[in-house]
Amino acid sequence: MKNQALYVYKKELRELLRDRRVRTSAILGPFLMVFLMISTMGGAVHAATQPHSQKIHVVNPKGDNPLLSALKASTADIVPVASVNEGRKLVENGKAAVVLQFPDDFTAKVSQGQTATIKAIYDDKSERSQMAEHAVEKAVDQMNKNHIKVLLAGASIPESGMEQFKVQSEDVMANKGANELLLMLIPYLVVFLAFVGGVSAASDLIAGEKERNTLETLLISPVPRTKVVLGKFFALASICLFSSMSGLAGILLASGMHLPGSDELFKNGIGIGPATVGSIVLVMLPTVALFASVLLAVSAYAKNTREAQTYMSLGSILVALPSIFSQFLGFTDFGSSRWINAIPVLNASSAIRNALTGRLDATSLALTAGLSAGIALIGILIAVRLCNREQVLLRV
Repeated sequence: MKNQALYVYKKELRELLRDRRVRTSAILGPFLMVFLMISTMGGAVHAATQPHSQKIHVVNPKGDNPLLSALKASTADIVPVASVNEGRKLVENGKAAVVLQFPDDFTAKVSQGQTATIKAIYDDKSERSQMAEHAVEKAVDQMNKNHIKVLLAGASIPESGMEQFKVQSEDVMANKGANELLLMLIPYLVVFLAFVGGVSAASDLIAGEKERNTLETLLISPVPRTKVVLGKFFALASICLFSSMSGLAGILLASGMHLPGSDELFKNGIGIGPATVGSIVLVMLPTVALFASVLLAVSAYAKNTREAQTYMSLGSILVALPSIFSQFLGFTDFGSSRWINAIPVLNASSAIRNALTGRLDATSLALTAGLSAGIALIGILIAVRLCNREQVLLRV
């Protein structure tokens, strides 16, 4: 029988795609999860950047206060508070974002040009409180700048004379490569989703057939067991790749639809073209081979589906950790180090990040692909060895 491995591949892939659980968790799920995540982030950013009224609590506000006038002009609502202790309790209970206490001689000091210290009580663990405190500091900074301008004008000193040094920055990667947010999301999600998508199908490929008593029928067929394993391997690798690309499609669609908040998230566009997508696929091919071979070997080793899922859940931790670490490569010099290419999973995430920035070189790609392909070959050999033993039919 010719193309026996291809025959098994088509059979397994067809059965996997017919399974609603696999279609949901490996294809539709990653797309919807990533799409909704980007959309929700964009909506949150859009809501946070819109002008809105902000409540500023003030202890016994009195007289003509220039700072309060500036805060009112910035759409802030001034709420009187009887005492400092009452204001502190409001902040502690989350009922007030920030409480301001002005010194009794505030107006006199301002009129005399002296420094007046304003106490701001806020909660550093609350984002709402941080934003309110930042709004107060911003208003104070602007008032100080206006005061300095007045003093300089009175002394006939040009404002430019106060800046002895100035930095002129040039971004060599402006409008090139992916957006900063995508640089954090894509390397992590594309790699991790490939493994998660494979988990949904792998436990059923061999361990599941043991429970259904269908593995014997397949193993006594004229197809050599090595080709049976290869057919299952390529089917599982296809599902891993589908899951990975489904997540990538969700990211690209959400970032390109100009949803509310997308302009804030992707100020310079997504910066991803067909060449970049092609590079990502090129990196992922040996990576999905690695995942598929390891998952298939685990499925062959396990005696039932539950046991296989337990092992694979533990494996997901080993995949998640280096994937998460890849998000912090941009903060260190590790991203350009060659030793990164010697760490499975992390090397794929790093290579994808380099592809997104247009810095993927042939050496890194070769080292990453070579290591992943080598581990994949070992995994396939283990799966073949397990399937060639009659103990593979043992079940609990």
